[in-house]
Amino acid sequence: MRMRAHGVGVCLLFLLAFGSVCVLGPARGRADPGKEEGGRVYSLKEGDLSYEFEWNGIAAAQAKASIKRKMHEGAECYHVVVDIRTKPFIDWLWKLRDRLEGYIEAKTFKPLRYSFRQREGSYRHDTDIIFDHKRNTATSIRTYKGKIKKKTVDAENMLDPVSALFYLLIRPLEPGQSRILSVFDGKRVHTIKYEALGREGVKVPVGKINALKVVPSFLRSDPPRKPVKGGGEKVREVFLWVSQDRHRDIVKIESDVFVGKINAKLIGR
Repeated sequence: MRMRAHGVGVCLLFLLAFGSVCVLGPARGRADPGKEEGGRVYSLKEGDLSYEFEWNGIAAAQAKASIKRKMHEGAECYHVVVDIRTKPFIDWLWKLRDRLEGYIEAKTFKPLRYSFRQREGSYRHDTDIIFDHKRNTATSIRTYKGKIKKKTVDAENMLDPVSALFYLLIRPLEPGQSRILSVFDGKRVHTIKYEALGREGVKVPVGKINALKVVPSFLRSDPPRKPVKGGGEKVREVFLWVSQDRHRDIVKIESDVFVGKINAKLIGR
């Protein structure tokens, strides 16, 4: 069973904002982002990446990701910012201006802070997560329609949506391998699995690239979501392609949505 996408918005948020998921079975372990698991470990590459999103063949939105090393609260960190916006002619139908931001400790790759600003049509929702690794807690503050909700969870071996995505880049998989992570999105704790399907050539605007095809899937969510009316789950497939060159970029994303498909391709780096 594949990751379920919550409409166009989640897909445009790199498909890993964990806004709408289904329970797919019991958890089968956790990965510790602060410990070596064997094999190669990469550093994140500083710089900017640009993506174009197509919905059913129509260029609908662009995303820009920025990765920089900087000091945050006395620790050397990766500062990651992802901005997503629909194109002007799409704004007339449905305007999206979303921002994901995260601070990840460079040495241990443990998340320190995460924020998600959702501006999708008339929908406004803000999520902030602060990690306190001395107290081993992660506390979220979610704001919607003037109401504030707070939640604190155990932060041991926990990632946020931004660090979970980039964790895939620093700890590469080989075809047939998989890795399980625990991710807190501010509302729920999700257990997800990355599974490497195989390598293949991918043609994108920056060139033809040898890439590893990866499928993320949910194993469980806590608290679980309400069952879908009529039983079963509405599951949407998501696939990521990670370049196997020195850049180790996500070069392509594909997902089914409620109406058609969304494709994202790397257009600049």
